[in-house]
Amino acid sequence: MPSTEVVMANKLYVTNLPPDATEDAVRLHFAACGGVSDVQLVPERDGSKPQGLAYVTMTSATYASTAVGRLDGSNFGGNVLRVSDRPIPADKAPPPNVRVVQQFRERANMTYELECSGTAVTFRLFPIEGDRWRFEARTTDAANPVVVTGAGRTRSEALDAVVREWNVRAASSGVRPLDGTGLTRAMAGIKAV
Repeated sequence: MPSTEVVMANKLYVTNLPPDATEDAVRLHFAACGGVSDVQLVPERDGSKPQGLAYVTMTSATYASTAVGRLDGSNFGGNVLRVSDRPIPADKAPPPNVRVVQQFRERANMTYELECSGTAVTFRLFPIEGDRWRFEARTTDAANPVVVTGAGRTRSEALDAVVREWNVRAASSGVRPLDGTGLTRAMAGIKAV
């Protein structure tokens, strides 16, 4: 009976995984906090694809506690993870952490001001030659500004490129990562992507 309690104390509940997450990638992400004994991606009810949930079992309660402290709110594949030692109900979506504050047209581009997890970010969308698109994202923080650009064949591809580049920079600076899924939902809601 005590071994079951230890295993339960080591079990973590993870939500907001990107659709292309693999067990190996999740294991590698959590291994930065200590030993990982098991990773289970939870499939949709029809079993066709993962639904963004996983159970990760660490090899000790210390490693589990470290993982919750370090990885809750961390970037993984463009998404901001939720990690807890208690079940996170599947029907409870994380609160929206991206909201569109304002949008307007500037000559040949559109500008969107968003609130992203407490960080004010301005996005500019430009058409470029050859039916391609370029997104530019910048913080409005004058003391520590971040500017990132990305291009793609579609507006969605360009936005994905910006999120990836932003989150790479966020890992090495004090800037918060962007929630790629939340950002895409917000921008799709106003027909920007």
